[in-house]
Amino acid sequence: MFLMLAGFGLLFAGCGPAIRGPGDAGMEEFAFTEDDLEAMRAKDANNSGSVTVSEDDLALISSASGVLLSAKDVPPVDLSKMSLYDAIRSAGKQGAYKVTNGFVNVRAGPDPSAAFVARLENGVLVNVIEFTNASWVKVELSPGKTGFIASRYISKLTTDDKFAEDKKAFENQFYVNFGFVNMRNQPTQQSEKILEIPGQAILKPISMDSEWARVSFGGREGFVSREYLDPFLPNFVVRQERFTLPILLFDASDPTLLPKLPSYIQALKNAGSQVLTFKSFAELLESQEQRDVRLPPRSVMLGVTGLTSQNVRQVSDVFSAEALPVTLFMQSDQFGITGITEKVTLTLLANGFDIQSATDSGKDLRTLTTQQMQYELQQSRHLLEKLTKTPVIAVWYPQGGSNDRVEDSARAAGYLLGVGNTPDTLFDRSRFLMLPSIPLTGALTPDQVVALTQNRP
Repeated sequence: MFLMLAGFGLLFAGCGPAIRGPGDAGMEEFAFTEDDLEAMRAKDANNSGSVTVSEDDLALISSASGVLLSAKDVPPVDLSKMSLYDAIRSAGKQGAYKVTNGFVNVRAGPDPSAAFVARLENGVLVNVIEFTNASWVKVELSPGKTGFIASRYISKLTTDDKFAEDKKAFENQFYVNFGFVNMRNQPTQQSEKILEIPGQAILKPISMDSEWARVSFGGREGFVSREYLDPFLPNFVVRQERFTLPILLFDASDPTLLPKLPSYIQALKNAGSQVLTFKSFAELLESQEQRDVRLPPRSVMLGVTGLTSQNVRQVSDVFSAEALPVTLFMQSDQFGITGITEKVTLTLLANGFDIQSATDSGKDLRTLTTQQMQYELQQSRHLLEKLTKTPVIAVWYPQGGSNDRVEDSARAAGYLLGVGNTPDTLFDRSRFLMLPSIPLTGALTPDQVVALTQNRP
């Protein structure tokens, strides 16, 4: 994979100036000036009748210090899914259990009428001490503090390669599938009854045939009818931890690329590529938190950057003609009556395009102060969600510029996914806010584009 990407890397060289971070020698941090602020105000005035930016939105920067005047100047965004997104991005503790219901009540005993102890929300990891029976599990809430929760509301976290091993740990475990079952002295219905084993009790048979199981329970040993035993296995959430998923980025501002788009798209379709948008990928990731859902084979994600009022219609026409889903990464400062209008945007949504963020102004985030960066990310979400009435879950970092500070700011702004410019097709959950991508130019042939997507480990 490395050799192929390295070879194509020559094709991508020279697409723009080298990007340097704040730590590079001679690089000065970008600061808004009064002229910048006045330009933003003028733009907002021209945008009347479309998406408007309030005076609070514009009262951003002190031209003398280049910092935010106050925290209230950062536009508000919905952060209600932040804990879910953190859980999705986390590899999790192998073998841990998590709450998969909306919530679960912790009780003082293994009974729904037992005293209420606590409430655990969806996604919370729990430390399982033991399965009291097939219906109830004893958990540790904190050192020395325990409780009981219904086992159907939790699932054991595992991965593709560990699933078989984790299941094996529960081999030869059965539970009583009836209200009770009689333990008898011999494996016959006429033999002496020793005791009753309550329903849902978990048993590990000493030996077993098709009709009877020899078991130990309550300090006694005897035989129970095999008819009243079912294999015991907890719920599992099998999550994909590593993804092989090429992310191809088309720069709409590249005049050599737009004429080649139809041939690239047709080549991908002929190769059997399963195209995902960033929205559909996010939906798959959320589903994986509840059940075993896999990435379709030959999956590819397509994104378009560099969109303006001059090229957005041409881009949309190409992808609409091919009936291919694609994510449009759009700068929020491009919207307005003199830019990309509300009507055009709503038409894009109606035609199935996925609209995500390319920040507000498209400046390299690494050159901004943390406050300026936070404004760029939150202002974009704020305006795009206000306009499209749909959640914005992904951001493309302008010029592909990302680092740990950018990643932290994107998380704080409520994004699930962030796209950088590392040319790779393989990533794990820890990189969801710094996803690799492969930029395309008009210098590539359709076969070379397909080869990039098929370059999988």
